[in-house]
Amino acid sequence: GYSITVQGGGIAVLYFSIFAAFNFYSLLSQLPALFIMILITTTAVVISIRHDSLTIAIFATVGGFLTPSLLSSGRDNQVGLFCYIALLDLGVLSLAYFKNWRGLSLLSFLFTHLVSLAWSLSYYDESKLWQTEGFLTLFFLIFSVTSLLYSFTHKQKTTFWDLWLIAANGLLYFLWTYALYEAQYFHSLGLYTICLAIFYLGIGSSLLRRSSTDSKLSLVLLGL
Repeated sequence: GYSITVQGGGIAVLYFSIFAAFNFYSLLSQLPALFIMILITTTAVVISIRHDSLTIAIFATVGGFLTPSLLSSGRDNQVGLFCYIALLDLGVLSLAYFKNWRGLSLLSFLFTHLVSLAWSLSYYDESKLWQTEGFLTLFFLIFSVTSLLYSFTHKQKTTFWDLWLIAANGLLYFLWTYALYEAQYFHSLGLYTICLAIFYLGIGSSLLRRSSTDSKLSLVLLGL
C-alpha cells in the first residue's frame, strides 16, 4: 500500500510538472508536452499491470483524460481530441477487460461524456453536426461492445454496474443525438429511434438464443 501511494504520487507529480512546463513557464510546446504525457500514461498502465494495482490504473485513466484540458491551446481541434479519446477508451477498456477491473470501464465512460460535453459547450455549432454524431456513434459502439464482452466471451454473468453501463450508454447516446438533431432533423428522429431499437433487439435476442443463464442482461437489452 505504501509503495502504491508513492508511485501514484510520483505519477501525479510528473503530470503536473509537464503541465507547469507547458502552461506556466513555456518550456515545452504543445506537441512535445502531449507526447510526454502520453508516455506518462503508458508508464502508469505498465506499472498497474506489473503490480496488479487498480489504484495506479485509475491514476493513469484520470491523467489520460485530463491531458487534453491541461494542454489546451484554446483552439478547437475536434478530430484530434475525439480520436485521442477514442484511442484512450480502447486502451482503458482493454485493460479493464483483461484484468477484470470493471470500475475502469465506468470511469472511462464518465470522462468520455464529460470531455464531449465540455467541448460541445465551447466549440459546437451546426456545421459540425455529422462529424460530432460520427464520433458519438463510435463511442457508443465501443462501450456497447466492451460492456457485453464478459458475457459473450467469458460466459460471466453481468454485474449491476455492467447493466448500469449498458443502460447509461444507450440513454446518453439517444439524448446526445436528440439534442443534435432536434433543430434541423427532428423528422429523422423516429427512424433513428427504430434503428437503435433494432440494434438492441438483435443483440438481446441473440443472447437469449445463445444462453438463458444471464437473464438480467437479456431483459435490459430487450427493455432498451
